[in-house]
Parts: sequence; structure tokens; C-alpha cells
Amino acid sequence: MNQDRILSIYSSELVTDFTKYELGRVEVIKKFHSKNDIFSTILSGIKYFESKGFFPKKIVLSTTLGNTIIESEKGARVALITTDGFKDFIFIGRRKKDKNFNLKPELNNHVISGKQIFEVEERVIYNGKIDKELNRKEVKNISKLLIAQDFESVAIALINSPKNNLNELEIAQQIEKIGLPVSISSKLSSDCREYERVSTTILNAFITPSLINFVKNIKSNISSNYDLKLMCANGGISDAINITEKNSIQTLFSGQIGGIIGAKAVAKEVQLKKAITFDMRYNSTDISIFDEHITITNQMEINSLPVLTSSIMMRTIGKGVMTPIEIEQDGLIRVSPEVSDKNSKKFMLSDLLFSMGFVEKSIFPEEIKVEDMSNYITQYLENLSKESYFEGVLKILSIQISKQIRNFVAKRGDKTSNYTLIAYGEFGSFFAPLVANELNITKIIIPKFAGTFSSFGMLHAKKVKDTSISFHKIMRPSKNHDFDDIKKHFKNMCNIVKKELLAENIGDLEPKYYYLVDLRYEGETQEITVPFTESLIDDFHSEHEKMFGYQSKNSMIELVTLRVRGIVVSKEITINSIQDSSPINVMERRVMVDGENIVVSVFERDSLIKDKTIVGPILITEYGALTYVPKKFECELDLYGNLVISKI
Repeated sequence: MNQDRILSIYSSELVTDFTKYELGRVEVIKKFHSKNDIFSTILSGIKYFESKGFFPKKIVLSTTLGNTIIESEKGARVALITTDGFKDFIFIGRRKKDKNFNLKPELNNHVISGKQIFEVEERVIYNGKIDKELNRKEVKNISKLLIAQDFESVAIALINSPKNNLNELEIAQQIEKIGLPVSISSKLSSDCREYERVSTTILNAFITPSLINFVKNIKSNISSNYDLKLMCANGGISDAINITEKNSIQTLFSGQIGGIIGAKAVAKEVQLKKAITFDMRYNSTDISIFDEHITITNQMEINSLPVLTSSIMMRTIGKGVMTPIEIEQDGLIRVSPEVSDKNSKKFMLSDLLFSMGFVEKSIFPEEIKVEDMSNYITQYLENLSKESYFEGVLKILSIQISKQIRNFVAKRGDKTSNYTLIAYGEFGSFFAPLVANELNITKIIIPKFAGTFSSFGMLHAKKVKDTSISFHKIMRPSKNHDFDDIKKHFKNMCNIVKKELLAENIGDLEPKYYYLVDLRYEGETQEITVPFTESLIDDFHSEHEKMFGYQSKNSMIELVTLRVRGIVVSKEITINSIQDSSPINVMERRVMVDGENIVVSVFERDSLIKDKTIVGPILITEYGALTYVPKKFECELDLYGNLVISKI
């Protein structure tokens, strides 16, 4: 695929980042917008580059629209059609270990109510055999009710449909006749997790109409010569219309995923094997972890609701600089979204950074009203200075962030000191040294274009398709296993993946296929995905020990799912190497550091000289981001233009 001219766009709730790529040269811009003005902001950015003579061959777009719809619970009016007798399934959910001893059971909240659920007579049993035929008359009656009750989208999720989806497909054909978008559970996931699969289908139906309209509006307002792609949670890109009509749920968290892909490209460039990504922006803080390969998971969560879809593993751990800081009447601090006292004063992290002198109000969107905390907290100070007070709040925030990162890494059976921190986003580079210090991480990389890094990372995304089937096989210990039947399934699955990729206009490029299997010890409920190789049993034991602290080589193993991932290997993005800069430009700023109000040097990143070491405390400014290098840290610009911060 010719990738000479690409425009990648990451549109979040408050800001949209644009990255232009042409023959190794990159230009970035950032546009603030209101929640209701995302569409016009995207178009204005495209027109800006057109006015400069840049007409992209491909536009890669990532949007948080799906996330926003689910979190605000303002999506389409969805009807769920399910098997007779399973109407309450979505509200019962799955057992929560922390609620085992509740005397009053709590039903799950979801984006639909019981009045939006329709049951139909049919039954497929565990092995795919149809035990009760579909009541077609009921389906027709339901179709009439959907029109009469003004439903906007339909989710179809029948029991055991991954084993046999004929009834789901027949219902879908009937519903499509009345012109409503349909989400089919067996098309979205083949995992035998009924609650999670139903939840995924409902959420997909909940966001699909809005996403379809959003994409169609963009398509109708840009040149027909532009190939519009959407970034997906699995790390790939897909045709915008195709993915929104068939699998809208894949667009969740796609912007954050773009940053992880970019971080992996940076790690490869500098020959770094293990890294933690730290992405801190205006309204979100996200982390991920990778070693030789990016970790793919098959389940994510949004608003405490499960979603079964292929995704790069990541976790949202905070609200970015919109993190609430609550000061109670006695001066005690709570860094929490919970309100403990209606009379307490609430600030945000943005207010703290402004009060300490690190940032100016002008760098924040209009929706973030920045306030000086200094006068308010003075009334609580006796033996403590406001400098020490603010430094303490910053310390608390760093500890809270570090604790979540440490727990995330511990679940991988590892410790944080073995990793390098790759930090980006508007404020990731500011907090990175503070967090790294808590985690005993000695090296930090701030990549090029840190302030718009997620959109930059999207340049590296390739076309990716995933498929899976439910497949059950018991593997006994100390026995040679015959995998011929599995290999036949993999061959058929490759044909499915290739057909989907060919629909994406991949030309004569040949996809590369990866075979994966989900395994678990017999009787367990948690599967582990490992590559399908001759050593898959040993690999499973090792991964199980990493994740759960033990392995049981004498136990029987259940294989429950087969997965195939197809990736189109296209030309890699290359960025022109940086040139030696002019002499370093030095400014000064008064900030609060280590309980004191001091003057620190401020450097412009574009003027730094390669391999010249600078010792903290200092600030480094660049377009869209601010880097803080504290005492006992030093930094330099490497050969590739990355800012490398090390603990002295």
C-alpha cells in the first residue's frame, strides 16, 4: 500500500490531534473543541492541511464517540431479542467476588431496561443441536412491536449461538427488512461467555446508529479520493463504513491504542524489549505494558460493563488533569471523585499545576476552568507552607498513579524496575519522572511529538482482522496430542480472515497469519491465550505461573477457543532523522519545587542538542506537552529525537 501521504486524527472529548505524514516529514496540530463541536473540528483540520496543498491518500481517524455514548448512557434506544426464559440474564450478570456475603443481592445496571427485552421461542443446546425450532410467527410480531415502540437499534443474542447461529441470522434477516441496524452476538464474539457476549451485543447496538451517522457525515464532507479508515481496539485499521456497520464496538479506546502502537515502534527503534506506556491527557490517564510483543486481550470493560472483543491490553487509571482534588473543611485532602462533604472545596489537578507555576491557563481548553488554589488553602496552613502543601498533593497523586501501575505489572508476574517508562500525552511527560521515582524505574523515554503522540502512533497501524470459534478439547498431562482437527479449523479461519482483508482493498499484499488458542486448567473459569505452537502446553504452564503464581503440570487442560489474527504487512513508516539544532534557548520560570518557590530553567525541546546532558530541576516545553525533570534526574536527546530521562 502506498503510504506517502497520510493524515491521522485522534478526536477525544476536549481536543483533536492531527498528524500529517508525507515522505518522512511530519507536521502536527492540536485543536480544542466543545463536546458538541467534534465533527466541525475534524473537518476544519482537514481543510487546514488542504489549504497548505496537502491532500492525503488515506485518513486514519480515531474517535472517543463510542466511549462517550456509553459513559453518558445517551445512545440509541435498543431492543434485545433473546431466548425464551433468559430475559433477566443481563441483569443477573456474573458473580462478583467482593459481593459474596451481601445479604441483599444487587442486580447489574445496563444501558437497557427490562421493557426493552423480547423473548422468542427457540433453543440451541451446548453442542449446537437445535432442540427447539425458532418460532417465526413470534419474530414477525416482535418486528411490528419494534416499529410501534420507536426502537432505533436491535441486539440479537441467543443462548449457545456461537455453536450454531442459524436462528440468530434468520431473526436478523427479518429485522433488517424493517430498516433497523442489527447487532448479532455470534458475529461479534464466539466466546462461550453468555453474559459477556450479551453485554457486548447490547453495547454494540447502543453506539452503532450514532457512529454510522458520524462516519457518513464525514465521508460526505471530504473528497471522495480520500480513503477513510477507523482505528480499532485490536491495533488495526478498517474501512470506516464497514467497521461501524458490522462491529462498532471495535472503535472503543482506539485513540489510546494508537499511542501504544507508537510506543512499540519507538521501543523497536531504540531496541527496547520491555516498556510501560504512560499516557496522561486532559481527561484520561491510560497505561499499558509490553515486552517482545504487544499483549492482546479478548475482553475489556467500560462503565463496569464487559465487552468481548479483540483489543490491545490497556487500562484507564485516572481522569488526567481533570482529576478531582477535594479540600475538606479541616484542610485534609482527598484525591477522589467521591464527595465526602458538600461544603468541601473541589479543585482539579490542572488548578494545582497552575498554582505551582508549572503551566499557564492558556494551555487548557475553555471547558477546563483553571483556578488558583493558593488563597483558598492559606486559611488551613499553620506550620506548613503552601509550597510544601502543594508538593504533598503532587506526591499523593504520584503515589496513587504508581500503585495502579505496580499492580498492573504485578499481574504479569513481574516488577516495575525491569521496565522503561515511555510517557506521552499532554501531561504524561510532566508526571513521568515523579511516577518513575515511586516505581524504581531508572529510565524514561519521551518520544517525538509527545503532545500529539496517539495520532502520531496511528501512522504505524496496519490492517488487522481477527476471527475466533468456540472449540472444546481436553488435553491430558503426559500425552501426545493430535492437533490435526485444530489445524483444519485454522485453515478455514484463515480463509475467513483473508476474505475480510480483501474487502479492505489490500491489493496483492499477502496477510501474515497468527494462530492462538485459549487454555485453562479443567474447572477454572479464567482462560489464557497462547500462540499455537508445538510447545503450547509448556507455554500455558509458564503463563499461568506468571499470572496466578503457580502451575499444575499434572492437571488436565481445557482448550476452549481458537483464534486467528491476520495482519497485512505493508511498508513501514519512516521519519526523517533530526538535525543538529541551533544553540539551546534558555528561559526561566518560578515554580514550587521540594517545598520551595524557586526559579528553574526552561528549555525548548526543538533547540536541544543531541547527546548533550542537562541536569534537573528543569522544564522542557514543546508543542502540546510539558516535560518536568526533577532533581536527581538528567536528560538528553538521543539519535532518534527521543528525550531520554535517567535517574542519577
